Amino acid sequence: MVTSDGAEAETEAETGPEPEPEPEPEPEPEPEPEPEPEPEAEAETEAETEEETEEEEEEEEEEEEEEEGEQI
Repeated sequence: MVTSDGAEAETEAETGPEPEPEPEPEPEPEPEPEPEPEPEAEAETEAETEEETEEEEEEEEEEEEEEEGEQI
């Protein structure tokens, strides 16, 4: 093949394919710090735990009363 200036262009068949540029390695993303739980969420959890504890205590008291009633 001849270029517009008359020089013969090398074909891909003669020279082989052009080497592809090596891709630059991507920088490793920094690990994201874990978000701290919101104080409101902690307060809700504590309140729920307290409620559950109160419920369990009430159930235990009721069971004890029932057992005492059966003994009489």
